[in-house]
Amino acid sequence: MRPHYHFTPPRDWMNDPNGLVFYRGQWHLFYQWQPAEASGKWWGHAVSGDLVNWRHLPAALCEDEHGAIWSGSVVVDERDSSGFFNGGEGLVAIFTHQKAEYQAQSLAFSSDGLAWTKFEGNPVLRSENPNFRDPKVFWHEQTQRWTMVLATGDCLSFFTSPNLREWTPASTFGTDTDAPGDVWECPDLFPLAIDGDANRKKWVLLASRLGLDNFEDYEDGERGFGVCATYYFVGDFDGSTFISESDPLPLGGPDDYASVSWSNAPGGRRILIGWMNHWGYAELIPTPGYQGALTLPREVALRTLPEGVRLVQNPLRALETLRDAASSSGPLFLQSDEIVPVNGGSEHCEVLCEMEPEAGGASGLLVRAGDEEATIIGYDTEAQCLFLDRSQAGDSDFSDHFARRYEVPLRLQRGLLRLRVLIDSTSVEVFANGGQARFCALIFPAPGNCGIEIFSEDAGCRVRSLTIYQLKAARFDNPS
Repeated sequence: MRPHYHFTPPRDWMNDPNGLVFYRGQWHLFYQWQPAEASGKWWGHAVSGDLVNWRHLPAALCEDEHGAIWSGSVVVDERDSSGFFNGGEGLVAIFTHQKAEYQAQSLAFSSDGLAWTKFEGNPVLRSENPNFRDPKVFWHEQTQRWTMVLATGDCLSFFTSPNLREWTPASTFGTDTDAPGDVWECPDLFPLAIDGDANRKKWVLLASRLGLDNFEDYEDGERGFGVCATYYFVGDFDGSTFISESDPLPLGGPDDYASVSWSNAPGGRRILIGWMNHWGYAELIPTPGYQGALTLPREVALRTLPEGVRLVQNPLRALETLRDAASSSGPLFLQSDEIVPVNGGSEHCEVLCEMEPEAGGASGLLVRAGDEEATIIGYDTEAQCLFLDRSQAGDSDFSDHFARRYEVPLRLQRGLLRLRVLIDSTSVEVFANGGQARFCALIFPAPGNCGIEIFSEDAGCRVRSLTIYQLKAARFDNPS
């Protein structure tokens, strides 16, 4: 069954989101698409007015003599620094051309975001490095030049340019980080205000880490997402060099890879979306008719927490337009080792819950429950962590890497846990305590298993409130 409100391709395979840009009132989404008739990846294309409802468009970029079209970004060239627009403005796509013998960066340009022309001088940046891909480009105001961050094997490399055509190496980052895996992919870099104070800013560097060979060679480790995950760093950037002030921090797996942000978003907003999948089983998931979906778009900000300055993520307000009938429960108190079913669960719903777990135990929600299936979302007061357990979440026979428990550190807020859980046909996304912790996970329960239950284990729990909204389907229109 297709997702109700998560973006999917009209058919066939998709992976990374690409070229995210807001232009002339529309949110453009390009993505790695391989339709059945293609031998390599193309850029699929869709547009939206609200990031909830989408209109599919014909493919924007197709493979050519230089190779398949891999990941990249799109910028608004307001000053016509590229010389493509006769002194006006337009969009420039910077993407990876991929062939067996090399990967290189190339350009395409468009005056409206719909019709694209590839630069006759492609490629504009090439290397002997076999892992040389996924350019994220932005205008750096302080140095008045374009900056590119590129995934280059076990590190990220920075380049600068006055015109998007000619690129000069600037620095590298990442060889000494402790994130598991072999190569970096799909980077992004942007500044954010700390606690909403425009006079206090830090830069956030995103990148996804991948193991190239055998997933069995890696343990899940303390982050719980294994060797296919998106991480972020908080630090400073001067136009050439990024200096991190944090360890690599997980963005929210297990199924959020290649998350990147929209360029040119109005009001200075920073909105991310990622590929809702995992390379350990991406080609095996049981989704007939299509293969791959995207996470929910979410707005991010930097907040000062006890452990330091951290990224918080929350769904867009526009998603609330899908809310329909609501049911509420609480307050109520659960004794130790008690499970209480609540009314209102469905295959497509949103759950808002506030609870106070007692010390010494675990409490939380069972969703998509029934016939001995359930996805468990809970809080462990001893370990001070949020966890998601999909070991009994439904079909997992397609992969030994799927049916696992995942954990992220989280402190309660004055003893309170606030959960926002968005359930779709084949996924669950969890946002805790205002987006301080997040999970995004695929699940494949039987269609009729829609129950929601509250549980406590080894200690009691007080539920202050619980509200369940039914969610209408988002609109996905095909081109006429």
